[in-house]
Amino acid sequence: MLIYMVRLRVPAARLSEALMDTDRPWSLPEVTLGQAERVSANAVRLAAGGSSADISWNEEDGGRGCRMVVRHDPKEALLPRQSPEESWREAWPFLVVRLKSFLEGVALLEVPPLGGPDGAEVTLSAHFPVSPERLFAALTDPKELDAWIADGAKVDLSPGGAYDYAWRQDGPAHVLAVDPNRTLETDWRFSTAGAEGRVTWTVGPEDGGARLTLVHHGFGARHGNWPRDAYIWGWADFLQALALYLAGAGPADAWRGPVAAAK
Repeated sequence: MLIYMVRLRVPAARLSEALMDTDRPWSLPEVTLGQAERVSANAVRLAAGGSSADISWNEEDGGRGCRMVVRHDPKEALLPRQSPEESWREAWPFLVVRLKSFLEGVALLEVPPLGGPDGAEVTLSAHFPVSPERLFAALTDPKELDAWIADGAKVDLSPGGAYDYAWRQDGPAHVLAVDPNRTLETDWRFSTAGAEGRVTWTVGPEDGGARLTLVHHGFGARHGNWPRDAYIWGWADFLQALALYLAGAGPADAWRGPVAAAK
């Protein structure tokens, strides 16, 4: 059983309306969610992953917000080389961050299609309504990184300096190159011994804001336990969380809880 929590800055009635609506722009093409069945005044049930996902909520902040909880015991996998629980553990955080963005008026970022060859690099690109300098700071300031992607980030922007999200498995360790407010390149440690990659972030002005392009290189036969498609969803999830953070939603750990496995 997967259990996932998110806090939303909208009334419960708005969440209920979005879940009952069959038009779900916040969902993903690869994810089929069935018609919502209302099971109580503050809960619905959705067909998903060969079983049902129960979604409930409670009002918070004097009715101006709500806390949503997803409970799901999936039976069918979404991604190759993963169990149902593993693939839905990737999907639910991303679905929920997109739902939160949709409800709170934050633009939904474009997600690359899944299904490319495992050796291909992963590329994501998105527009943000902030200056390039503001966006680059969110990529390089440890406190800002902790607000949307890291958990105790360490950053030294000199070549070879530390760039670490303090994750338990895969992740960056060192700066390879940096051009302030323009580009940042880091290494990437895959969980499989001997597998290495690199990530390039490029920032530039665009239409009064800034465009961010991320390229993750180094996928191949030994790129860790997660397929390339899981990295696409993972990076898109973090970039959507970055969009929420820059829009004023606050640090991610204040509004979303991890997917937990419950017996």
